[in-house]
Amino acid sequence: MRILPIRQCYGRATRPPLRGRLRLRDDSGQAVAEAPIAIIALVALVILLLQPTILLYDRVIMNNAVAEAARVQVTEMDGGAQRGHLAAFVERRLRTIPNNPYFRNAKPTVTPIEAGDYVGVKLTLSVRPLPVLGPAMSWLGKRGPSGEILIESQALAPRAFTGEDQLDPERTTWSWW
Repeated sequence: MRILPIRQCYGRATRPPLRGRLRLRDDSGQAVAEAPIAIIALVALVILLLQPTILLYDRVIMNNAVAEAARVQVTEMDGGAQRGHLAAFVERRLRTIPNNPYFRNAKPTVTPIEAGDYVGVKLTLSVRPLPVLGPAMSWLGKRGPSGEILIESQALAPRAFTGEDQLDPERTTWSWW
């Protein structure tokens, strides 16, 4: 058994000697050259995913707001007094969306819907696209007149049954069975 000196047991001296081949440098600094490329790719990916994430967040909040507003509209008896309250109700639910033009650009448009046996709410919200990706994000939704992305959501609910309508089997909630 041969005992090696300390300088050959640790560090670079433990590599085999360069007999017969020329080796100018090793690849120990390769990660320093690859790190900026990986960081740039990661930042680009985050920026690309940011706008769809914002729109998805807005759409989830809007869907919940219009569903609750449709339920409120079913229980309201006076349609005239309801229209002002309905917009305020939806606006209160939309407070969870940050008041930033990249999340919501202006006041939402709330439109009550009355279609036969159903009532509902249609909500339109405009969002300014992010500056880096604005023109490329046209596929994310409809465009408004000034280039903003329009998000629409609507919900319908069956009217509340009153009087004789409760006895009509065609209008019951179980008629689809």
